[in-house]
Amino acid sequence: MKPLCYAPFIGLYASNKDGYAPCCVSKKFNDAGPEQFWSGEVMSRIRKSLLLGEFPDSCGLCAKKVANRLTSDVDYWAHEYKMAGEPDTSDPKPIILDYRPSNQCNLKCRMCGSAASSSIENEVEANPGLAKWYGKPKPELNINDKMIEYVQSLDLLKVKILGGEPSIDPGVWDFMAAMANRKRKPTLKVTTNATSINPKFIELLKKFDKLEMTFSVDAIGDTYDYIRTNARWKNTERNILSFMSSNDCKVSFNVVLTPFNIFSLDKLVDWFYDLWFRGYKFKVNFDDSDDLTTSLSSVLVVHVDDALNSLNIKKLQAIGSLELISILEKSEFDHSAHESFKRFAAALDRVRKTRLTDLDYRFHEYIEEASI
Repeated sequence: MKPLCYAPFIGLYASNKDGYAPCCVSKKFNDAGPEQFWSGEVMSRIRKSLLLGEFPDSCGLCAKKVANRLTSDVDYWAHEYKMAGEPDTSDPKPIILDYRPSNQCNLKCRMCGSAASSSIENEVEANPGLAKWYGKPKPELNINDKMIEYVQSLDLLKVKILGGEPSIDPGVWDFMAAMANRKRKPTLKVTTNATSINPKFIELLKKFDKLEMTFSVDAIGDTYDYIRTNARWKNTERNILSFMSSNDCKVSFNVVLTPFNIFSLDKLVDWFYDLWFRGYKFKVNFDDSDDLTTSLSSVLVVHVDDALNSLNIKKLQAIGSLELISILEKSEFDHSAHESFKRFAAALDRVRKTRLTDLDYRFHEYIEEASI
C-alpha cells in the first residue's frame, strides 16, 4: 500500500533541542532515544495514518499545504523515496537523517527561535519579556552520543546537517568527520547562513563525494541585515559567490516568506535572476514562515497585492520559481496574526535598537508602541 507521505518510512529527524520526528516540519517528540522512537508507538501510529491516506495531527503543516495544492514536504519525500530506489516500506529503515546536534548560531534571525539559535536563546535570557514570543529556552536533551552510536548501524544514503549554524559548530564538524570516514559515504546536505567560511569546515565538505549546499537568504541589502541580525549582506554575498565559483555541487537557496521581506521580494528575485544570467546553476525554495506571527497571514492583503504586482514573471520563470506566485495568492490574512506581529516587531526593535519603518514607509502599518 502506498503511504500518503514517505517521511516516517525512510527519514528521521533528530535535534538536541527539539527531540525526534519523522521530518523537520512535523511535531517533535522527546522519546528515550532514536532507536526507541523509530520502532516505537508514535512512529507506528503516524505510519498507520499515512498508509490509510490520512494526515495525523503531527503533520498539520503539510495537510494544509496539500489542501491548498502547494508544494510541501510530501513532494520532497516522494522524490527522495524514488531516488532511493523505492525501498520496501513494510520493513521501514531510516536512510535519510536530518540531524541538528546543536543550536550554536551567530545570528538572531527574526523568524527563527531559540531552539535553532543560541544567540536568540541568550537574548531571551537577557530580556525575559521576549519569552512571550519565544517561550522559555529549551534544555539540551543530550542525544548526541546516542545518535553517534545509533547511526553506526544505519546504511544512510543522505545526511542533512542544520543547526544552529553548521559552519561554526565543532560538534557538527566531529559528526561530519565520522560520516566522511564511513566505507559508504552518504550524500551530505548542509544548510548554512554563509556568514562564515571556516577553512576546517570547507575541508570537511571536500571529503564528501556528493555534496548539496543550501544557503538561507531571505532578502538582500539593508533588509537582509535587518532580518538576519548580526549578518552583513555584502559579506554573505561574497561568501556565496566564492563558494559557487569554486565548488561543483548542487546548490539551492531557502527563502522564508514573512512580513519582513514582503516589500523586497522583487529585489531578491532580481538578484537570483542575475546569478542565473551569469551562468550559475541553483534552485530556489520559497516557503511561508512556520510561525503564524511571522507568516504571510500577518501581511495586509493590499501589500500581498503590491508584492505580486512588483514581481517579474519572466524572471521567476527563468529561475524556476513560479510557485512564489501561488504561495502569495493563496495566503490568507489573519487579523490576530497581524496584531501579534506588530507587537513582536516592536518588541524586537526595542531590544535590538532597530526600526522596521526605516526599511519601507509601508511598515508604519506594522508597528505599534507596545512594552514587552
